[in-house]
Amino acid sequence: MTCNFLKILCGVSIGAGAQPVNAEFIGELLLRDVAADYENHGESDPGHTEFELLVDYSYRDANGTVWNVPAGTVVNGASIPRVVWNSIGGPWSGKYRNAAVIHDHLTVERPSSSEVVHRLFLDGMLENGVNPVRARLMYAAVVTFGGRWNEAGNFVAGGDPIEMTMTDLENLETYLNSNDPSLAEIANLKIDDIR
Repeated sequence: MTCNFLKILCGVSIGAGAQPVNAEFIGELLLRDVAADYENHGESDPGHTEFELLVDYSYRDANGTVWNVPAGTVVNGASIPRVVWNSIGGPWSGKYRNAAVIHDHLTVERPSSSEVVHRLFLDGMLENGVNPVRARLMYAAVVTFGGRWNEAGNFVAGGDPIEMTMTDLENLETYLNSNDPSLAEIANLKIDDIR
């Protein structure tokens, strides 16, 4: 990205076929590109996706709980491996970026279980108008590869984040299309289900 500031105004629209979750993003997503301040950590974090929130940003879920991301927090957008950018899009290229900012912060802080945090990502994407098929795929990807932790914020056995490959994405998409799993079934997906 060539600009130093990225200003994203959050609209609340629902994609075709999606059901509203009666949730909303609160505030203006105002970010500063700080990639030059960070080291390249490999393919999944190519060192040019970091942005700092310049103002507080929040998401109110369907239950009325407000999830805050304070100004000064550094996020990297949807943690999409570079290898799948052509298929899904880059970390900041889609309507999912608002939900990704909330998700990024919550996956670091882990104030609730991964089940709750990952579901907030799905609900936020749908609330912001992400196509339901794309949102479902991205949700399945974070559930399967993004790590699992309990209410205390501790990773569960076998719950460490796993690097996703292009083959993994293709297998995941095939699995979703072939099995048409419910959201509850997607929430319980394991690597072995798709590899």
